[in-house]
Amino acid sequence: KRSVRRTIAALLMVSALIVAAVPADYISAQEDGYEDEVYEEGFEDEWAVGADSVDYEKDGIVFHFTDGVLTGYDAQDGNTDGISELTIPDTYQKQTGTDLSGNAIFADVSVTGIANEACKDKTGLRGVRIPTSCTSIGDSAFEGCTQLANLDNLSNSALKSIGIGAFKDCESLGISLSFPNSLASLGRSAFENTAVSSVTIPNGQISQIAENTFSGCASLTNVTIGDSVSEINNSAFKDCTSLSSVKLPAGLLRIGDFAFQNCGLGSIELPQKLNSLGTSVFNECKKMGSVTFADGIGLTTIPEGTFHNCEGLTELIFPEKITEIHKEALKGCTGL
Repeated sequence: KRSVRRTIAALLMVSALIVAAVPADYISAQEDGYEDEVYEEGFEDEWAVGADSVDYEKDGIVFHFTDGVLTGYDAQDGNTDGISELTIPDTYQKQTGTDLSGNAIFADVSVTGIANEACKDKTGLRGVRIPTSCTSIGDSAFEGCTQLANLDNLSNSALKSIGIGAFKDCESLGISLSFPNSLASLGRSAFENTAVSSVTIPNGQISQIAENTFSGCASLTNVTIGDSVSEINNSAFKDCTSLSSVKLPAGLLRIGDFAFQNCGLGSIELPQKLNSLGTSVFNECKKMGSVTFADGIGLTTIPEGTFHNCEGLTELIFPEKITEIHKEALKGCTGL
């Protein structure tokens, strides 16, 4: 019996020592129901173990990240409008725990995306570096950045998607635009009303050019489209008034309504697999001097307004398969 009493007493003493060693903050957190998070004095919530959001400072810029995605940024001195160059880092650090001495443990997190509207209407922004690890740029991410003139590292990134209106109305963006082979999705109006001078879409993952993607790009002069693209959708290159050269892909099946309306094209070659044209595809292409249909082309119909007001056309030879020419398809072709 004495032996049992001694054992119980010893256990009680050990329990008391353990309780005394536990920090009061941890006990309080457990009582409040937060069993997984331990807050230590001197750390903001974003540095808490398990937190998803982190404010990361570099070169005077505070970047806001959530799960590897940039959601916004501010100047450390409060003058966010004064930031003209935004070098988004490839990685940032997040606290993952503490060691036995109570020191914070940090881990690198790769930057994989730029969120919807993350940098929208930042009118002072002139240059942006896209992280190499970035796979997505969200809807309207840089829309309305009217002074944005340079995108660095875009073609070397891991981009898979560019969202709707991502760079819409970036009217100073006068770059030669080349995309990485990994790109699979290019959202509608992504570069609408920008000053891009040339576009190269690789033969990779992307299968279509969405509506209005490059509409209103008045400085765009030439476009090369990879063979993986099978659709060019409505108004994709509408009002690209300086566009004089387009190489259409061999695998192209469909061109949508108004796709090249009011462009500066001097000639066009329509590939063999093409089997569908929308209305007014080349409407108002006044400089159009020649149209070549590939041998064995799948087209059977020339829709309404296809070559409307193509004043430069002097000759147009349709393939034998063409059985229908709709109204106003050739209206205003004064050179024929």
